[in-house]
Formats: sequence, structure tokens, C-alpha cells
Amino acid sequence: MKILIEDYGLVVNGKEQILKEDIVVYPKEYFCSTKWDTGEIIRNPLLYIIHYADGSWLSDEQKQAVKIKKCLKKLLGSKLGDLLGTAVVFAQIQGVKSTYYHGKNYVIRKVGNRLMKLISALYVNRKKIVFENFLGRGFGDNPKYIALELLNRKLNYDLVWIVNRGTSYIFPRGIRTVERGSFRELFELATARFWIDNTRKEEFIYKSEKQCYIQTWHGFVPLKKMEKDAIQTLSKDYISSAIHDGAMTDLMLSGCKIRTNLYNMSFWYDGEVKEWGSPRNDMFFKDFNYKEKVSDFFKIDSKYKTLLYAPTFRDDRSVTPYNIDFEKLIPTLQNKFGGEWRVLIRLHPNIADQCSFMKYSNTVINASSYDDIQELFAASDVLITDYSDCMFEFSLMRKPVFLYTPDLESYTKSRDFYRDFKSLPYPMADTNDNLRTLILDFDNKTYNDSLTIFFEEIGVLENGTASKSVVDYITSF
Repeated sequence: MKILIEDYGLVVNGKEQILKEDIVVYPKEYFCSTKWDTGEIIRNPLLYIIHYADGSWLSDEQKQAVKIKKCLKKLLGSKLGDLLGTAVVFAQIQGVKSTYYHGKNYVIRKVGNRLMKLISALYVNRKKIVFENFLGRGFGDNPKYIALELLNRKLNYDLVWIVNRGTSYIFPRGIRTVERGSFRELFELATARFWIDNTRKEEFIYKSEKQCYIQTWHGFVPLKKMEKDAIQTLSKDYISSAIHDGAMTDLMLSGCKIRTNLYNMSFWYDGEVKEWGSPRNDMFFKDFNYKEKVSDFFKIDSKYKTLLYAPTFRDDRSVTPYNIDFEKLIPTLQNKFGGEWRVLIRLHPNIADQCSFMKYSNTVINASSYDDIQELFAASDVLITDYSDCMFEFSLMRKPVFLYTPDLESYTKSRDFYRDFKSLPYPMADTNDNLRTLILDFDNKTYNDSLTIFFEEIGVLENGTASKSVVDYITSF
């Protein structure tokens, strides 16, 4: 589909089209004739072929599930039969407990909006703030640092954090948690004066005019195209939730001028943007020894210098590009920067479950499970990444950043960038030999001069006071 759209000019509208090289695309009505899950034949005047969809490609277990649904649909009608059939099949496969949770989530999605509307009309607690990070992932990112600022000031607010069931994150005293996808979550949201989130809230969530929604988002400098600029890659469900979330949002935060422009032009949002910076980047301007904290966690001596390797993920989950030869790289780092070195490998959460493919040792350490990557940034001396936005945040500290991009050509075909990737101010290598050469040839003054020009170009606004500004805003109400 992507090739047809980008290379041949396909418009995804379901209509007949003639593309480049005389490729003809016919509407689905020419071929779609049978509902495969019921066997019902759909008659229409455009039909050329009857496809008797028998589901012969299904496993025996899947065929049994289809039979159950067909039977219940005949007995109870299409909607009720499909709902009950899905529940029965799900219970067979996943068990009754899992079916209960999925059933509860279904009910919440159906009644959540009306229930929240009723509750918020009755009562909103002016001193309650509900936080969420990456759809319930845990205590982290921009919301974390706003919460810590509130706790440090010892302000009398009820702080609530939405987390996924079974989360292992440890929260500081003064923050209580609520399970994502529960009726309690709806209650906490409906009765809170403030919401703070870094991703989209789902379409059934309701916010009243008495409430304030601060959307921090989860990026600093935009590199890969997103939202309206990448609309062809987004699902209808995501677009619907993005429009809904944008309509609810009262305030967005920006750490640079080009992100402010992005919010105004490419997001489904036309509200206020505060150029206060990114709360998670405040730590780079603080006098705190994260080196000691991270070293203690990994049980390594803090005298060692640290290389952080933090690549992003590939859409096909390929791990082939992560082929840095650290045994040869460590002596290169020692030769260039002096001292003894340790390597921390932090994989993207989307592939962290595959972390065993890397070779670890006393000098090359698996750091993918470390809760807060910002602390790893602050504790590390050099960063190697590829296409991750983390390059920008790390370089706020004026520390060296190197890009290792052995698959640049194939990656750029799958992802669109806002700027020429090769114009970034970071030395870039596509082989291990080139990477070691770049490190040996690294000149700190040239690098810093390039950063200064780049930061001025994108309009960096970070100064370490973003969390303070957000909390000042909250306490002004």
C-alpha cells in the first residue's frame, strides 16, 4: 500500500483509479461478495465475482471460533451474537479472568463519557491532579518532573497517577496510583481539576469546562514527521483520538520554536502553547550527581566514564543494524577521551523485550530496564544513537553525540524527516571503522560551534525552569 501511495499516486478513497504504468485499481465492491464470518452473500450491481469466503486459511481453533459466532448470530442477531460470540471465544483462548478485564474495558468505553460527564457536573476537586505517562507505562517523562516539583514544594495537592495493571514502577510518597482501564480511573479523571499527560487520551474520555488539561507531549526537537504531516501512516482511530484530545487540551508545552510551529500547523490543536521548555530536560541544568546514582544502580565504580548506546526501533523490529563492535570501540574511547570506560545499552521500549540479542559483559551493560533514560543521559559522557530524538536532548549538555546509521537509506524510505538528516550537527558513520575514525577525529570546538548554530536555528528555549513554570501556572488558579 505504501509503495502504491508514494510511487504510483494511489488515493485511498475506495474508488476505481488508473495509476502510473497503467496499473488499474478497482473498488472492493467488484470482489467483496461474502461475509467470511457468516457466509452471507452480499448482492450488488457492481459485483463481478462471488468469493465464497470459507476461511480455509484459518487454524482448527480459529474455525471453531467462527462456527460459535455464526451460531450465536443466527440465534441472537448480528450485534448481540457477535458480542457474546467474541466473549465466549476469548474466554476459551485467554481464560475467564482475562475475558472479565476485556469485558469491563468494553463497558467502560461504552458508558465512560456519560459517566464522567455526570460525575464532573456534581464535583471537581480543585486540589487534585491526575497524571499519565505513555498510556499507563509508569512514573516517567515530563509528567514525572512536574510531579516532583509539586512534591518538593510540599504543596497540599492530591496527586494521582494512572498505571497499567501489574506495573512494577515505584512511586514516591505523596503519589497514589489508579489502574488504567478501571471505573476508578474515570472517577479520578472526572473529579480532578488538572490533567497532565504526554500522549493522546482516548476518544471516550470526557473533560468538563471546570477542568484544565496540560498536554506536555513527549518530544523536544521534532525530527520524524508526525500527526497531520504523516497522516497517511495513521489509523482512523488514532486520528479520531488526536482530534478529540486536541479539542480537550487547554495548554501545550514547547522546548523550541520549531516545535511551537509544529503544534500550530500540524497538530489538531489551536489553543495556547507555552514556551517554557520540557520538564524532563530541567535536570540537565541542575547540580545533582546522577553519575553516582546510576553507578550505584548498576554496581559499577563511578570513576568509569560512560558511553550510552540508545538506538531507536525499526518498524519491522529488525535488530541487524545494532551491530556496533564494542570490544574495539572501548579502546578507541579510551585513546580519545582518556580514562576507563563502561557501555550502557538502552534499547527502545518497543524492542526492549528482545534485548538478549546483544552481548553483555562487565564492560557492556544492559540498561534497557532502567526507569528513566534522562538520568542515563545526565550520567553518561558520550551518546551513540541513530535516528532517535534523544540526540537533541543529550547535546543540550554539550556532550559528544555520534550517529551510527548503517541502514540510513532503507530507514529514510520508511520514515520522512523534517530536515535533511545529513545536515544535523552530529558526526555520522555507517560502518564500525568509520565510527571509530569519527571518534578519534572528534574536535570539541568544531562540535560546539555547530551546536550553537543549530540551536539558534531551531530556537531552543530550554533553561531548566519548565517544571517550575507549570507548577506556578497550576497554583495560580
